[in-house]
Amino acid sequence: MLEDLLGERIAKMVGDEKSIAELRVRVDRPLLACGVDGKRKVVSSYGAPYVVTQKDVEDVLARATNMSFYSASDEMKRGYVPCKHYRIGVGGEGV
Repeated sequence: MLEDLLGERIAKMVGDEKSIAELRVRVDRPLLACGVDGKRKVVSSYGAPYVVTQKDVEDVLARATNMSFYSASDEMKRGYVPCKHYRIGVGGEGV
């Protein structure tokens, strides 16, 4: 599931998805993983924090909506996108 949503490269950095309760994917910020044990960790790539790009966020939303932003627009206005058995929180500024 995680690889389907994040892509192979980022999913490998995150690691075991069973231990993850929440991922914070914010543009120009380090990728943050919150574990089921309540601990938070910055996800690293080659020993340095992985900083999320605009393209990363766009790719996650594209995968979560099956490339149909329009079909998920009502949910996005409410602050989330449904994805299989989960909801993905969405925030930010509209342009």
